[in-house]
Amino acid sequence: HELERRAAAGHTVAVDNAAVAAVFAEMGDLLSIVGGDPYRARAFKNTARVIEMLRTPLPDMIRLGQLKGVRGLGEGSIERIQEILRTGTCTEHQKLLQRLPRGLRELLTLRGLGPRHVRLAHEHLGGTNLAQLELAARAGLLAQVPGIGPLTVERVLRDLETRTAAPPPRQLLKDAQDEGDAHVAR
Repeated sequence: HELERRAAAGHTVAVDNAAVAAVFAEMGDLLSIVGGDPYRARAFKNTARVIEMLRTPLPDMIRLGQLKGVRGLGEGSIERIQEILRTGTCTEHQKLLQRLPRGLRELLTLRGLGPRHVRLAHEHLGGTNLAQLELAARAGLLAQVPGIGPLTVERVLRDLETRTAAPPPRQLLKDAQDEGDAHVAR
């Protein structure tokens, strides 16, 4: 999200392989949520895995002309990679984000809730954010969605509870450093 904001503001965006892979992975997730072609969604996920496995930074590979020889990266993927390296995102990613109701992207951050579950919950319950999903889960409605079992609901609720738990108490920097030094000494 930060990369997109910086690119929109006209800043130069420094993107590493992991960030490029994350955009491709998210495109796969978003396509799955909006009900797009499952083969294309899987192709985006596969492209993300290929990029994650690369040991050489993408800009160097492009400069040296090595990206075209990487198995699993087609011409379209290479064009998207170049666009992501320039801007932090790509046109297709932005189009998918525009098709997605607000809040659904945030649901992907929940442990136990993948793109398929997010799509099912949205189709059956209409919920589009964490608060609505939590209400549905606590009311037992999420468990009634075909394809979402009680274990998934339990994981979602547990994740939501850890997010809303009180933050740890604040500690002075010196005390934290002393505690860290004691751990290192042990």
